[in-house]
Amino acid sequence: PVDGTLGACGVVTSGTLLQVKGRAYNLSELLGSEVDAARFEGGHYITLYLAPPDYHRIHAPVAGQVRQCMVIPGRLMPVFAEAVAKVDDLFARNERLITYIDTAAAGKMAVVKVGATLVGRITLAYDPTLWTNQPHGTVRRVHYSPPKCLDKGQELGTFELGSSVVLLFEPGQVQPLPPRKPRVRLGEPLARLCTPPPTRLGRAAPKARRGPRRQPRGKSTP
Repeated sequence: PVDGTLGACGVVTSGTLLQVKGRAYNLSELLGSEVDAARFEGGHYITLYLAPPDYHRIHAPVAGQVRQCMVIPGRLMPVFAEAVAKVDDLFARNERLITYIDTAAAGKMAVVKVGATLVGRITLAYDPTLWTNQPHGTVRRVHYSPPKCLDKGQELGTFELGSSVVLLFEPGQVQPLPPRKPRVRLGEPLARLCTPPPTRLGRAAPKARRGPRRQPRGKSTP
């Protein structure tokens, strides 16, 4: 979904995920909700860091519908590697803008956009009325009816400089691919689906059936 550097990747366990090896943080604090966090218990997460020289737009990892998003005010501390390794609960303390996407292919997922030092604000392509880094900001949960429809690869939002993105998936939906290199580019696959994608009718494509077994030569069927 971005140009950036692959950070921590793993499974949400007992409500926590890794910020960096040996330093965990609480998912419910990141999302500002124990109910939302419970959906992703046992599911995979992938963290990506966008440096200032990187392309600063975030794109939808999968097609789906946005029914709600959430703005959580917070600090604007640096999120480069040294800070991530030293500051406890960094992502859960910085400002966040969370997009929840309901997908047919991968269940419900969350794209958590984390603010940082020198990030003027985070904006949304699907809702230009909402952005972060506002004076006297308060926690806001916004519902969309009808939902905002997204195609895979469609722009989600923009960091007005660089920061980090945390992708969250429900359990049993995706399997992260082994990283070939720390740098990733927009459009590179980061995970594979654990279930076959639905057909246009909303049902999984049927498995191909084998034809009748051929009889060995010289033998007849009784």
